[in-house]
Amino acid sequence: MPKEQKKRGRRHKKAPYHYEESEKYASRNQEPEVYDQIENLDEQAQDENEHEPTQEHPQAFYGMLDETQLEYFKQAVTVLDADAFSTSEEKQMFLSALKAECLGIELKVMTDPTGSKAFEQLLLFSSSEQLLELSSTMASRIAELCTQRFSSHCLETLLNCSRRYIADEVAGDSFTLSEPASAKNNPFASLVVDFYQNIKPEMYRIASHPFGSHVFRTLLLVLSGMPLIQSSGTSSGKSLSTKKRLARSDAYSSILTNAYQPPAAFKQIIDEVLTSMESGLSTEEARALATEPISSPVVQLILDIEASQKQYFMLDLILPPRKGEMDFITTSYLESLLSNQVGSHFLEKFLLVCTQSRIDYLYSKFFEPRLKILKNAHGFSFAVKALMQKASKLQVSKYCRLLLDQVGDLTLPNVILLNAITIAISRFALLEEDILTKIKTVSEENRNILLALLGISDPESITESQRSKLHDSLKQRCLLIESLLSSSSRIASEITSGFIALPEQSKIKFLENPVLSHVAESILRQKGMEVVVRRKLLNDIVGHMSELACTPGGSRAVDACNSISAGLNHYRERIAKELLADRETLIRNPYGKKVWFNWHMDIFARTPAKWKIMTPGE
Repeated sequence: MPKEQKKRGRRHKKAPYHYEESEKYASRNQEPEVYDQIENLDEQAQDENEHEPTQEHPQAFYGMLDETQLEYFKQAVTVLDADAFSTSEEKQMFLSALKAECLGIELKVMTDPTGSKAFEQLLLFSSSEQLLELSSTMASRIAELCTQRFSSHCLETLLNCSRRYIADEVAGDSFTLSEPASAKNNPFASLVVDFYQNIKPEMYRIASHPFGSHVFRTLLLVLSGMPLIQSSGTSSGKSLSTKKRLARSDAYSSILTNAYQPPAAFKQIIDEVLTSMESGLSTEEARALATEPISSPVVQLILDIEASQKQYFMLDLILPPRKGEMDFITTSYLESLLSNQVGSHFLEKFLLVCTQSRIDYLYSKFFEPRLKILKNAHGFSFAVKALMQKASKLQVSKYCRLLLDQVGDLTLPNVILLNAITIAISRFALLEEDILTKIKTVSEENRNILLALLGISDPESITESQRSKLHDSLKQRCLLIESLLSSSSRIASEITSGFIALPEQSKIKFLENPVLSHVAESILRQKGMEVVVRRKLLNDIVGHMSELACTPGGSRAVDACNSISAGLNHYRERIAKELLADRETLIRNPYGKKVWFNWHMDIFARTPAKWKIMTPGE
């Protein structure tokens, strides 16, 4: 299922480190091969860091690795990523050799684009003793390393790996800042406290630094005990760059999504940090921080932490509580948030954490009187989702009716708005007939509701740009259809009928498209479909299974047919025989290979009788 592409926040800026060729090899008279390492930036840095170092934010430099060392660390990363060790002892031996190679040059390794990847892996798979030993090598340089492009990721990994041991070693109030013996018995809790003490003198600079802000947010998450990644809902400011690498390790997967009970000493530090960050800030300054690309995620995280403690100092500072009419300055500020890429992200978080009384005030004094003006704003749909999560059933019904009246066609802004409405009403199963009527009204020229929602006349007429996974319009329309399929059985039936009505060749093009295939998969995976509907869906697909199985989009449809054909043994056997006939082609194709195993074709090839009694999806 495609995920909504939020063009907000820090990713709307130009990618970092686009050096001119004339400048690329100018400094230090080094060979081109050394500086070519900069171009092999890891995925984390590409996604999260979008600012070049300046004179105001110089990066720490501890020397450069030679060619032999670079080659060694590059191979080490490849080996650890593959994780093809036969035994755990073999893996530990490899990690010991890697640690020995880093001995004495830890800072140089951490600040190198290739070496930092290897060092992250070393931290990730180290035992508690090894982790403490490695952390001691960087203890005196924490503030410098926080603001370096590559070492900042290593510090994030160190903090996140510490979460596991803190949860194990600290129970309740056993760890305090005043007792030395307590620190000895709780080395990882002490490590986090020392980490904070090292960055405390430069906390403001690090929190507003392009790279340091990620480390600062990770530290706040560890201190507060909040999960790094939320399993559902909005996780603004929490999905940090280290999640991708940490997620590769089963041993640490629970670190990402599970909260833990931090020691009382951490609560003291959190209070100190929040007080320091908020002291002396005026309303204008706080609002400026909330819309600045680097500081906005930090402010959002502060809102989260304070809301978990039932405190709203930052929230009240940005939007002081009022009972009467909203003043012009506040109105203008809120309108600017909706039209700003960073601001819309912040407003969504703001609405999610504020109290119900504040929600009611904003709804009645700001949103409702300005629906016609605000509905086309960039971030309005995100604000609607946040508002509806806090609203009651009566409020959702009233507000969504007003919003539906503003939808006059199926242009992209209205498609995004309809998706927000659909998600909101799905909580209470409201307004199904109203949405279906509205869709039919605005698309009366096209009887096929599926094609009307997609904004195309036929799957074969899709342009080359629309075939791209990054095409925003088609992607947003697909998201709306998937929301409708999961929220309304009446609309889902209409959409399914629209798909069945497509000609055979159009269906195949639909299934092969990398974006539309997600819609087709959602249609095929609907629960509770009648047998006659399932047969109609399969009729035109059977006979093209091998062809579809070898494409990124089509393979999803073939997998979905595994469940939709349950109980339809004739169709299942036809599909299995078709796949078996093209065994060699499927096995050699990366997508076809997955389909082969998902359909348990090895069992079908050896013992068809056993395969026939298997439950689809086993």
